[in-house]
Amino acid sequence: MLAGALACLMGGTSVAQAQVAADAEIEEIIVIGSRRQANTAVSSPVPVDNLPGELFRSIGSSDMDDVLRTLVPSYNVDRLPLNDESSLVRPARLRGLPPDNTLVLIDGKRLHRSAVLAGAFGGAQGPDTSVIAASAIGRVEVLRDGASAQYGSDAIAGVINFVPRDQVGEYSAEYKTGQFYAGDGRSERVALSGGWAFGNGGSVFAAAEYGESDKTVRAEQRFDARALENLGMQGIPNPAQSWGQPTVRDDLRLFVNASHALGATGEVYGFAHYASRNPEIEFFWRNPNGQFGVYTLGPDRLVFDLTSDGSGNCPTAFSPNALPAPDFFFPTQQEFDDDQLALEQLANDPDCWVVNELYPSGYRPDFGADIDDWGAVAGYRGERDSGLRYDVSLAAGESRVDYTLSNTLNPSLGPASPNSFRPGGTRQREINLNLDMSKPFDTGFLHSPLNVAWGLEWRDETFETTPGDPASYEIGPLHVQGASIGSHGYPGYTPANSGEWSRANWAAYVDLEADVSERLLLGLAVRHEDFEDFGSTTNGKAAFRFQLHDSFAVRASASTGFRAPTPGQSNFTRLITELFNNELRQIGQIPPTNPVAQFYGGMALQPEESENLSAGIVITPSDRLFVTLDYYRIDIDDGIGYSPPIFVTPEDRQTLIDLGIPGASDFAFINFFGNIFFARTEGFDLATSYTFDWTAAAETELTLALSRNEVSILNDDLDNRALLINEKYQPRYRGILTLQHQWQDLRLLARLSYYDDYVIPDTDVGPPTPICTDERPNPDGTDECYGDSWIFDVEAAYTFADRYTVVIGAENLFDTYPDKHYDYPDFSFGQVYNDASPFGYNGGFWYLRLRADF
Repeated sequence: MLAGALACLMGGTSVAQAQVAADAEIEEIIVIGSRRQANTAVSSPVPVDNLPGELFRSIGSSDMDDVLRTLVPSYNVDRLPLNDESSLVRPARLRGLPPDNTLVLIDGKRLHRSAVLAGAFGGAQGPDTSVIAASAIGRVEVLRDGASAQYGSDAIAGVINFVPRDQVGEYSAEYKTGQFYAGDGRSERVALSGGWAFGNGGSVFAAAEYGESDKTVRAEQRFDARALENLGMQGIPNPAQSWGQPTVRDDLRLFVNASHALGATGEVYGFAHYASRNPEIEFFWRNPNGQFGVYTLGPDRLVFDLTSDGSGNCPTAFSPNALPAPDFFFPTQQEFDDDQLALEQLANDPDCWVVNELYPSGYRPDFGADIDDWGAVAGYRGERDSGLRYDVSLAAGESRVDYTLSNTLNPSLGPASPNSFRPGGTRQREINLNLDMSKPFDTGFLHSPLNVAWGLEWRDETFETTPGDPASYEIGPLHVQGASIGSHGYPGYTPANSGEWSRANWAAYVDLEADVSERLLLGLAVRHEDFEDFGSTTNGKAAFRFQLHDSFAVRASASTGFRAPTPGQSNFTRLITELFNNELRQIGQIPPTNPVAQFYGGMALQPEESENLSAGIVITPSDRLFVTLDYYRIDIDDGIGYSPPIFVTPEDRQTLIDLGIPGASDFAFINFFGNIFFARTEGFDLATSYTFDWTAAAETELTLALSRNEVSILNDDLDNRALLINEKYQPRYRGILTLQHQWQDLRLLARLSYYDDYVIPDTDVGPPTPICTDERPNPDGTDECYGDSWIFDVEAAYTFADRYTVVIGAENLFDTYPDKHYDYPDFSFGQVYNDASPFGYNGGFWYLRLRADF
């Protein structure tokens, strides 16, 4: 059936965007937040945004994270260009909480996690939403409320449910292209989608998308590279270091959704997706005068003796006649000339070798991945004459990430080192078995039947690391002379440190909901889960909605929640390269149960726990106006994050090398996951929509969505970096004002987005420093403050011959950029804009879409 579906595919559409859809969309049945059969966004006791799929196909970007950020104010995502795996699968946050605090579903079924643990924001391991084809989306439901008691682990911040399309007899094809105003970052994408009936009561909908996008560069020459160029060094790329979005090749997304009636009361159903892509980024440029363990060792040039008996008489860092390296940042002309002369003499000596002979003007490793992701769900559901609804399903999915690294070396192998590597990969596999049932019971004393829902779930998840090629982790003969071990930039996973780690758990829940009176709705839910590694947890939720007036209602909820630590967080090992105090520092992440981590206080991870409160109002004075305002507060205990970086002693480093930890010889610091923080996030969400009906052929909709979110760390024993990344790394206020107008075959869209100011923390380890209070850093230069911004988007679409549509649009129409990096241009390493900008820093983007419907 899948093969047949993929043989006849089609694409997305255009039209407009809004936080809350028009009246027809508001009344559409939603499936999250409540298990009653006829629940809508208006009648729900908790806030739910119901976003039509057309909105997701009317955004210029093809990245699902960017699309969600555009549509949902409390959803934030960052572009981290030099953050290892986080640059390939971007971490996103709902209501200021880490990516894995939001549960992601496809048609009510859990989407498996990505195999990537994002190095940013505490190493969260959330789902990769970019694998979902926009042309396959019927609508998206965003539950902005804690829901662990209803849906299980991860639903602390809320739930995002992608509901797939199932239309029959509609086919379309679309081509989309676009480019940033700066002339780079060109993207192209084709999409095919369509649905057809088969047999007696069967239907299939399928979608396929394929695209590519080029990198962007928003960088200037690094100050140290510029200094070397001024002294006469040739061959340094300009810019030496790129800051921007990655190159993405062969971005393929497939989706199929099918069902078939089975008897008079039930149907078999299934849906599946497959996605693959090949992103690539450029790492930090390695300065030929200052890369420890490669070009230098301490203050000296690192010169290697290639003879087997040490008879080369080379001027190494371990001999009295060591060759001094010139100053890392600003060598004098004499130092530079003397150094170049000495390097030329060494090049003529077959017994002596320096990395400068291979990379005389430095190098920047190219880091990429082959990413494959698939998921499939099969089930049987229906409703008996008694009103009993049932759904039995089996879901399986896998995320595979195989890393690539080129334009680098394993320094310990010397001139025999290859310059490209396969450092290994990671896998995340999950299996879910669910039984969900519900039935309305007529109690005789309630205004409506009591809806009783209950169910069971069994889930198994496995995280695996696969070893790299031997050259990526091998300890070469030059290690004893001070050379780094492993492929530089991202050492390969060793066989001794690779493996797979699994965990199973089961859960049972009961969910009650009823209209107690004509105006009062009450809901209660209890869920118990038992995990084989850390025990059990029980969570509850209570919610109500009271209709004070025909056009005015109040609603509130209180719940407890949890997030189970993933097997990956408990067992993963890797090397992270970060920029601290104008130098690259290698931080080794080790498992919390590693003997070295335990010596420094590491212990087995326990689940995060939360308490959620929300209260709001719903105003519907007419079928044209819709207003909701909801306050929320989320308290988190035992939050999982990185420990502060711990200086590695020579003894600890040797212990880690003996344990086979990848890249341990380069570790300047180590950290590990722990239950380290207590946090509170609170704020409010406002959503409103008003529709103007001018004539039978003309309609205008005005929508406003505003979100305020503030995170506070409640314990005071975190270092400044960890504190501020959690508290200040995102805007407190986000707003989206949208005007969309349709007149006959012409559709127009204007969208104004507001991003509040934000703070980038001081990267030094130590006690908290004063937080800047204006738009620029405080006089000490410890923290960086960036101002607010307004972004304006426009789109116009015209349909002719009732079949063909042309869409032109621009995101960031006025080419707005964030404030420049505080250290720009002298010490920003070529970075013009800080990568924490909440709307990116690529500037304006224009796009064109051509669509045909059949």
